[in-house]
Amino acid sequence: FLPTKLRTSHPKRFQFRFPPGTTAALGRAGFDLLLFANNHGLDFGEGGFEDSLSDARSAGMPLVGAGMDVRSAAKPESLSRGTGDEAMRFAFVGFAFYPAERLGFSLDESRAGPGSPGVNADEAATLASIREAAAKGDFVVVLAHGGNEYRFDPSPEARRLYRAFIDAGARLVIGSHPHVLQGAEAYHGGLIAYSLGNFLFTGEK
Repeated sequence: FLPTKLRTSHPKRFQFRFPPGTTAALGRAGFDLLLFANNHGLDFGEGGFEDSLSDARSAGMPLVGAGMDVRSAAKPESLSRGTGDEAMRFAFVGFAFYPAERLGFSLDESRAGPGSPGVNADEAATLASIREAAAKGDFVVVLAHGGNEYRFDPSPEARRLYRAFIDAGARLVIGSHPHVLQGAEAYHGGLIAYSLGNFLFTGEK
């Protein structure tokens, strides 16, 4: 697959892709929902991005944090666990705010717009989605791909954003992107894990 409709004139140093059917394999491995608000979703252009969305739809795998426009990218996805009176409903919202990469893409080159595909980097739309889901009584989880790589302390912007998500009604904020563990914080009745590090990452020891 050749990159199409690239949004940058400069080359991207690291380009990741997987074969069709990868999302279905993740489902068989036990994953119920995936965050797609990351800095590699557009590595192979808008064609590759749309292929990824299509692969997830074919597998019946919910994605958050990316879509064909900003509204769909910020849209919550709900999952229920339990039955009857014991059932609990979770709402997941995805968000991206990674810094510009050297030989990479800036967030502005990757963000979804009113009529353009990309990742959710719209703070106002994210806060609105959190408030909407919380008003329904859902347990709101924000999956945020952001912060600075290989830093063990969260950035001031990460602290501000993640606390704002809790203030809007999220109960749990889980960060990714730094590749290393960062701290956790109990804040206003919610929990923030600024970065959980890597679950699986090629080349890392």
